[in-house]
Amino acid sequence: MCRLCLYLMMLGCKKTSLNLLFFLYSSFSQKLGATSSKDTRQNQKAFQEAVNNRDRQEVHRLLSIGVNINALNEAGDTPLHQCIRDGRIESAKLLVDFGADVTRTNRDGWSPVHLATFLGQRELVMYLLLDK
Repeated sequence: MCRLCLYLMMLGCKKTSLNLLFFLYSSFSQKLGATSSKDTRQNQKAFQEAVNNRDRQEVHRLLSIGVNINALNEAGDTPLHQCIRDGRIESAKLLVDFGADVTRTNRDGWSPVHLATFLGQRELVMYLLLDK
């Protein structure tokens, strides 16, 4: 539900007003080309696959349609964290090149630099620290 609807709900608006607002929000978001949560999940999975395959064109295409480069997956990691965890150094560099936040922490509070250091990925640690 949109933030406006939640705000109005907090103010104690009547249910019919909320239903009308939700209907209007849904209608406008569909006309504007907003994606459903199912589409978003599919796009995020396609994005991670494109990163893993180091497909720069597909990464760029998915970012241009609004895929969040710093979104957390089900495990609580960003795509950058997942690349580091999987040892995909070139994929991690690709994400940084496209603007991934190297200071974003995962659900456990680990930054990409912390995770790479813990996993002994010296080359990637140096890249994250020097090539921001």
